[in-house]
Amino acid sequence: MKGIYLLILTLICFVLFSGHASAQLLIDASRKGDINTIKELLDNGTDVNEKNNYEATALMFAAVNGHLEAVKLLIERGAVVDEKTKEGTTTALMNAAQQGHNKIVSLLIEKGANVNEKTDSGTTPLMWAAMMGHADTAKLLIEKGADTNAAIEGLEALAIKYPDSA
Repeated sequence: MKGIYLLILTLICFVLFSGHASAQLLIDASRKGDINTIKELLDNGTDVNEKNNYEATALMFAAVNGHLEAVKLLIERGAVVDEKTKEGTTTALMNAAQQGHNKIVSLLIEKGANVNEKTDSGTTPLMWAAMMGHADTAKLLIEKGADTNAAIEGLEALAIKYPDSA
């Protein structure tokens, strides 16, 4: 009888947690750019838009790590390009812009990513590229329509109050 209870408990755990486990495997494979594992997981039913505990997606991890082929595959399989994390702190485009991954930035915009998307604090992909010193990425974002007048709320006041520090 004890064996049956253990079997039932194991099956319940498998059903409850297998989706989350496969999502984490997809995120790990995307972080590494492991195309074969990504394909296998997606072919076996893993949700391409499944999120981790911070609501980050596999696409975000592939983008930040510069894995262009993984980004292409995830988008082909239906990844949402403008998904934000739990705290609204980043998108795949912002991740790619932070790291200066221009081919990924171009692809994400081509596939519908909002070049002017803001974090909950007001940071845009252009701001991330500029803050991280990626001039080519900033230029690319501007060419693709990034708002050069966007500002983080509260910083405009600082710029006006201390004009010599800008």
